Amino acid sequence: MNFFPEVSQEETPISEPEKPKKRGRKKKEEREQWLKEQAELEAAKTIFEKTLDQLVDYSYEEIEAEIPLDPSWGTKKNTDNKKFFWYGYRGHLAVDCESQYILLALFSSAHVNDGKMSIPLLKGLAKRHPYLNIEYVLADAGYDFKAVYKQIKRIGARPLIDYNRKNEAEIEGKDKYFRPVCKEGHSYVYDSFDEKYESLKYT
Repeated sequence: MNFFPEVSQEETPISEPEKPKKRGRKKKEEREQWLKEQAELEAAKTIFEKTLDQLVDYSYEEIEAEIPLDPSWGTKKNTDNKKFFWYGYRGHLAVDCESQYILLALFSSAHVNDGKMSIPLLKGLAKRHPYLNIEYVLADAGYDFKAVYKQIKRIGARPLIDYNRKNEAEIEGKDKYFRPVCKEGHSYVYDSFDEKYESLKYT
């Protein structure tokens, strides 16, 4: 009596393991094809799918025309540092600190963050209020991005923005207030601002 099952003669051939791909530079043809694909993907992106740095080079009209306006889920932290969610839209306002007048208001889908909408707000201020002398732009840590500083400088103003430690690395040779520190660890004292070189002086 045979207790072992009969094995079919037509067995599936054992496939050879795939050779690992060689690391290193791609061939010229492969790299050209990859660059072409990346360029096509970049060209297919909408303005709001691009990075904040890329947004700076678009005009106010181009950005305003592509602001997402469909209702979506948004999230934000309240004063107790707790997240809350809502479905709908988000309002973005530029308000004059002295008069409290709303100088410009833009609306977007709830998922669009404040940092990205700051660029059209700043561009819109310069466009709609060409004779307004904007000296400073006051904003919270949600606007602490290099592109925002760049756009503020373009409209001839100075930024007063809260520092966001999540966006920045620790700076060597500076204390927690960004003052230079001497070899013995003592912080320098602020002296003045140099208009010509746009730099701070410390003593």
